[in-house]
Amino acid sequence: MYPKKRPKTDEERFHEIFTKKVGTTPGAYLRRKLAAGVPVGELRRMYDMLAVELARTAHCKAIRFDGNGYSDEWKAEAKRRGLDCETSTPLIFDRYLDRESLKMFGDMGVFTKVELEARTEVKWETYTKKIQIEGRVLGDLAMNHIVPIASKYEAQLLDKVYKMHQIGGLNASSDILLIKKIQDHTASIQKLTGEMIDARKVANRIEDPREKAIAYHDTVAVCFDEIRRHIDKLEEIVDDQIWPLPKYRELLFLR
Repeated sequence: MYPKKRPKTDEERFHEIFTKKVGTTPGAYLRRKLAAGVPVGELRRMYDMLAVELARTAHCKAIRFDGNGYSDEWKAEAKRRGLDCETSTPLIFDRYLDRESLKMFGDMGVFTKVELEARTEVKWETYTKKIQIEGRVLGDLAMNHIVPIASKYEAQLLDKVYKMHQIGGLNASSDILLIKKIQDHTASIQKLTGEMIDARKVANRIEDPREKAIAYHDTVAVCFDEIRRHIDKLEEIVDDQIWPLPKYRELLFLR
C-alpha cells in the first residue's frame, strides 16, 4: 500500500496559493520588490495585506450561479444559501441598522450609531419622495393624456360603427371589439389611479419615516405596473396619429 499522504501545513498551503496567484514564490516576490527600490516598511505592509487576502480567499467556496439571476430559480438558490432575499427597498434599508452593520461601521470609524440612524431615515424619506413624485406624474399622464385620447379614439370608432349600421350590410364586429377593449382598459386605469391616489393620501398621514416608506412601497408603488400594463395595451390599439406619447419603437429606433 502507498503511504498515507501527509496533509499540508498552513505555511505550505500559503506558499502554494501565493505562487499560483502571484506567479512567483514569496521569497522571490520580496527580493524583486526590494530590488525595485520599494521601502521595507511599505513592502511589509503590502506583503501582509496580500497574505490576509490570500488566507481569506483560500477558505472561500465558489459562489458562482450560472442561471438567470432575475428568475425565481435564483431566489430559491439564494434562500438555500442563506442570503437575504428581501425585495422591499424600505425593508432593505433596515440592514444598515443591524448589529453587525453598526459594529462594522463603528469599528472602522466610518459612522456612529446615531449617524447611521440619521442616514437611514434620510434614505426612507428619499424613497418616499421619489415614489410620491412618480405616482403624481403617472396619475397626471394617465388621467389628463392617456384616458382622454383613448376616449377620443373610442368616439371615432363609435361614430364609424353607427354609420356602418346606417348603411347596413357591413360587419362592424371588429370595431365593436376594439371599443370594448378601450372601455375595459380606460375603466381599469381610472379605477387603479383612484386607488393609488387614495393610498397616497393615507400614507401621507403616517408620521414615522420608515412606516411611511413601507406604506408607499406596499400600497402606492404596487399600482404602477398595473396602470402601465393597461396603458401599454391602449398604445397598441389607439391610432398612432393621435397617441400623445413617444412609443417604445420610436424611443429605440427613431431619432
